[in-house]
Amino acid sequence: MLNAAANGQGVALAFDILARNDLKMGKLVRLFDLSIPSDCAYYAVYPEGVLSKPETHLFLDWLVTTCRNEPMDAPKTQIY
Repeated sequence: MLNAAANGQGVALAFDILARNDLKMGKLVRLFDLSIPSDCAYYAVYPEGVLSKPETHLFLDWLVTTCRNEPMDAPKTQIY
């Protein structure tokens, strides 16, 4: 959808984080200064017993650290 909008095939309604790189590169422009808060959340789901593996802890630590470095406000939907 974002690729179609970037190629001039229409507009897209998307989460900020999904359009961030295209906005920085100038492929997309924000049409309106309007944001819609979202109640979406992300969860790490894994089978029982996998937490005993060190690589699982490394990945989960990386994931949490990366997410904490993102802006803490709720995801917003924008029109591009």
